[in-house]
Parts: sequence; C-alpha cells; structure tokens
Amino acid sequence: MLRLSGRQTMYAACAVVGLMFADGCSTAPPSHEQVQQDAAQTTAAVKQGAQEAAAATKQAAAAAVSDVNDVAAGVRQGLKENDSSKADLNTSSQVRLALLPGISMAKAGEIVDKRPYRSTHQLVSRGIVTADEYGKIASLVTVK
Repeated sequence: MLRLSGRQTMYAACAVVGLMFADGCSTAPPSHEQVQQDAAQTTAAVKQGAQEAAAATKQAAAAAVSDVNDVAAGVRQGLKENDSSKADLNTSSQVRLALLPGISMAKAGEIVDKRPYRSTHQLVSRGIVTADEYGKIASLVTVK
C-alpha cells in the first residue's frame, strides 16, 4: 500500500479536484465559433437533402407530364376515330377544347372564359389564338 505525506496528499487532492474541474469545464456552453461551425455543417446537410429532393421532384414531374401527354394523345386519337363532330366554342368543355391541336388547358380555359362567340374567327380577333393556330383548328370547331 502506498503511503503519502501530508504535502503529497494535498497535491494529489488538488490534482483530483483540478481534473474534476477540467472535466466539468468540458460541459460548458460551446463557443460562438463552435456554434457557427455546427450551424454551417447542419445547413450544408439540409441543403444537400433539399437539392436531392428537388431533383427527385423534377424527375417525377417530368414523368407525370409525359403520362398526361400520352393520355391526351390517346384521347385525341379516339376522338378522331370515333367522333367526327366539331367542338362548339360556346358549349364544349375546357377539356374537349384542350384536345384541339395546339390548344393547351390554359388556352382552352381562356376560350371558355371569353364566351359567347358569334363566329369561330373571333378566336383570332379576340387574340386568343394566332392566325396560324386558328388555321390548324378551323375545320374542327364551330359556333352554334
């Protein structure tokens, strides 16, 4: 067994207290620099995750657009094969009008919003479609 003198005991006690104090200091609040560094690392990780999520969302949106275009093409084909009637600008639904060549859902909505029409050519005179666009759909639309 080790025997210490009074002075050695005091030094040992001071060393133990010092070590305990030093250990206690490690639980002190982090410095401003440490907080900044932690915030920067967390932000970088969140940014990376957001970029990955955005890329995945962009891919999903592109796939959805492709699917919608395929469906619209199929509907157009079905209408051509099974229904030769013209779309009435005053009564056709927005979806039916959007099936016309070169007419988007937004443009079909504008056609519906600007009703009534006395002639199909009013699509051009009201600035809804260009003369070229009208040329593609003139034989497919009517006003009753």
